[in-house]
Amino acid sequence: MITASQYKTRNKKIRKLDTPNCTWIVEKAKSGNWRAYWLFRYQINGKNRELTFLPETLDEDRQKAQEWRKLLKAGIDPKEGKLKLERSRKRDEITFEEVARAALKIKARNHSNHRWASKPLRSLENHVFPKIGDQKITNLDRDDVIDLIEPLWQSMNPTAQKILTYLSWSFGYAISEGIYTKSNPTTWKGNLEYKLPQASKIHAKRHQPAMDYNDLPNFFAQLNSHESLTARFVQFCILSGIRNGTVRTMRWDDIDRKTKVWHIPVTKNGKPFSVPLTTQMFEVLERSVDKSGSKVVFHQARDPSKPMSENAGTIHLKKVWGFVT
Repeated sequence: MITASQYKTRNKKIRKLDTPNCTWIVEKAKSGNWRAYWLFRYQINGKNRELTFLPETLDEDRQKAQEWRKLLKAGIDPKEGKLKLERSRKRDEITFEEVARAALKIKARNHSNHRWASKPLRSLENHVFPKIGDQKITNLDRDDVIDLIEPLWQSMNPTAQKILTYLSWSFGYAISEGIYTKSNPTTWKGNLEYKLPQASKIHAKRHQPAMDYNDLPNFFAQLNSHESLTARFVQFCILSGIRNGTVRTMRWDDIDRKTKVWHIPVTKNGKPFSVPLTTQMFEVLERSVDKSGSKVVFHQARDPSKPMSENAGTIHLKKVWGFVT
């Protein structure tokens, strides 16, 4: 069986049997991008067959493989049972929660971060499923959407906007599957725009606190005088403009010191990316070398094998420099 670490690593070649019939594969596609998927091999009616499916979570993937093995044991070809929802059930028996979960799984497959779906699912579980989750989706209409969204629209507008998007995905999926035959009740133009005020009228966007550009050289010089790896981390983030999470996981092996280029194996969109290192950036990296021998550039003090926490930079700015972020 594969380990949780092997499952999470999507940029290292592997082909390993996990459970009977089911092999975990990570390999490079012809495009040069890494791809991860499951290969389910089986034999039925004397014929060898294969099915592939994309990862969701390790537990869910193993559950899916187990369900397919049960179908095989019953003499049923898993390919025939590979359906989004139970087609044998009548359309008017399918609940909103079933549809929403099915739609979210498909959305998650198209997202580079396999843990992304947990946030939309949590919003649905907190605000939607308790109210309409067990209702038949064919019985729901615009009035139900308004009853659900309107209270949140005034008090928690950013959350309400996201929930409206998740509802739209769910009804859109149901329509595409022939489960919901009416028009999508979450459509804004010509529909909800006449029932809800524009979000901009009730929720003013607040920008994140930012340092004045003219103050940056002085602050950078102060950072330069501070002898800590976290200060070097903040400096590198400022100079590179690269996402916090990507900088935190930088490894020495990713840096070509001769050409002064940082080769990022996988970015947030799942693709590799190369960053030319300026003289200042390279100097910051040179100052980041320590005696720990860690392969991670910006590592934890307690465990050098692990990257700094995602809040390390923020905490440093607050505690050392008194910034409110």
